[in-house]
Amino acid sequence: NFKLDQGTLEILGTDVLLASAGLTFTGNSTLKFGASTVDDISNNLTVVATKTATIDTNGNDVTFANAVGGAGSLTKTGAGTLTFDASPTLTGAFTVTGGTVALTSFAALNKPAAITIGTGAALDTTARNGFTLATGQTLAGAGTVNVGAAKTLTVAAGSTLNATGLSVTGKLTLAGTYAAILGAPGTALLPNDAAKTNVSGNVTLGGTLSLTSNNAGAGAYQIINGAGATTGSFAAVNLVGIDNALLHQEIV
Repeated sequence: NFKLDQGTLEILGTDVLLASAGLTFTGNSTLKFGASTVDDISNNLTVVATKTATIDTNGNDVTFANAVGGAGSLTKTGAGTLTFDASPTLTGAFTVTGGTVALTSFAALNKPAAITIGTGAALDTTARNGFTLATGQTLAGAGTVNVGAAKTLTVAAGSTLNATGLSVTGKLTLAGTYAAILGAPGTALLPNDAAKTNVSGNVTLGGTLSLTSNNAGAGAYQIINGAGATTGSFAAVNLVGIDNALLHQEIV
């Protein structure tokens, strides 16, 4: 078993790491794919608790056929696509800061505690029949989640979608918590108007709306921008630093 404790290990060519040996990230470190290198190094790939493994696809399209495990976190960076053909079982944070992470029909992403899709990055679940956040999971970021135009991103009961500028290609159904921080009137959200969630399809409201004030005042706040029809309403509202008597929910 190979162990990566610090720094960056760049692999170049084929069969650079013996597939059967496995790779364990024992520290915060990076595995970088060199030019035209697409080796599947996912066999026995694990990340220990409190550590973050960074996978830099570096412009390559790489497929992991085996589940990535451990109690640590994983960050995908660099251009190119990292495709998971088996469901990651790691329970730390799952972050995409560059390129795309794609799930095949055989893979889910229901174990990581938090999923963050950064600006310019994407999570592609179009091969699946929609994408559902599991109980206890949180989704955030300013990137894109592409579930497919006719499919749905579902925020299930017990899960949370943070209003941080995420774009959803497809539909959105809220049954868990939708959390937003309200800035000063005219800015809509913290840190700015772009923090609201943009949805290309229909939006179905439900679950809990959680609003926290950061100098919020009287005024209109758009927290979801849906291009399709918006239906339903939030079943409960949780307010922090906001007078309930001043709140009026309106669907436009």
